[in-house]
Amino acid sequence: MSSERGIFSIYYGEGNVIYGPNGVDLSEFNCAVRGITRPHERTFESLCNWLMRGLRINQETHTVSVQCVINRTTHALIWELMPLASNEDWLTYLQNASHWQWPLVLLVSVHQNPLINIEAAPGDENIDEEVEEASIEAGGTETPQCVADEGENIPFIVEQLQDEERELDEAMNADSSDDDDDVPQDWVSSDFSHLVVDDGSSWPSDCRENEIIQGARYHSIEEVKEAVKCWSLSLMREFKTVECKSRKYDVVCVKDGCPWRVHAYKGKWKDYWECSIVTQHTCHLPGVQRSHRNLTSQYIANEMYGSIVDNLSYEPKSIIRHIQEKYKYTISYSKAWSAKQKVLEMRFGTFEAAYDNVPRLLAVLCQRNPGSYYDLKTLERGGGKYRLQMLTAIGVDGNN
Repeated sequence: MSSERGIFSIYYGEGNVIYGPNGVDLSEFNCAVRGITRPHERTFESLCNWLMRGLRINQETHTVSVQCVINRTTHALIWELMPLASNEDWLTYLQNASHWQWPLVLLVSVHQNPLINIEAAPGDENIDEEVEEASIEAGGTETPQCVADEGENIPFIVEQLQDEERELDEAMNADSSDDDDDVPQDWVSSDFSHLVVDDGSSWPSDCRENEIIQGARYHSIEEVKEAVKCWSLSLMREFKTVECKSRKYDVVCVKDGCPWRVHAYKGKWKDYWECSIVTQHTCHLPGVQRSHRNLTSQYIANEMYGSIVDNLSYEPKSIIRHIQEKYKYTISYSKAWSAKQKVLEMRFGTFEAAYDNVPRLLAVLCQRNPGSYYDLKTLERGGGKYRLQMLTAIGVDGNN
């Protein structure tokens, strides 16, 4: 989660909390996705005020309670609700959400303030006025006596709190940086009148653009490899694999003396991969490189899969041109051709698998069409010196 801006899913309205195999389910509530600028600098009170303004709640008659969604287990995702009641609770939640990559989810409940009706006894009005006047007049010279809530009667403390609240409101309403990307207007609007229910679920984002960060999580080792290659291509650096096992993956920079390293592992009781060590490059580029050792045909196949499947006549030279425009590297014709073949295998399967599936296909055809039969004539001798070659030409030197 970025410290400058956090995107929160805010659930509100009437509904029931459902408990399923993954913990709480808030799908019965209304949902709004809103951005909060610098949430770590907000107080819990300012958060509640912002929510009440957005939900158009009369602060004189109603109040809100806020709960967040957390996960207390490390081996599975079991979501629970935890109430927020103070600044300490709010900051602790933000720190844990940033560390464990939780989605930022808040459940807001509206409650009516209790009605207090106190009838004053005859003759008490003057006493109350005199006490209040005495408190205000004495407030200018009153010193703290370590009594609860006495700050409400000390002017300089009240002024200090008002100044802090004013500065915080100005900071939240001002632009955080001129270099930030444009934020859609509906993200920063406090108008909740055009809300839609978001029933989708998403895996928490683990990367900043192409950069891998420490603590990032991935579903499989293939996703880790793809992320490392994508990062190295964006940095225009090459890496080599030091260790690649069923539960451990470690790569380093090819330049001697460069500390760049990415180490990922899969815990014994975990169902995801986590990057535990990520260090930065200190090496310098010698110049513009025309090729990249980590730009493999499999990576290109994953990149070009959609384009080739949509157009099976996609030529290797078009693949070469696409890689040049996107990554600024030139690949060979053979690598582009190999990438296309991998895409076709990913989509339709290999020739060996199709050949091996012929007997089962014929058996199903006979089963679905009674009276049909088939006969396979296969060459028992399937081996040979030249594997997968039907014809081999041999030349003889006439002078020998």
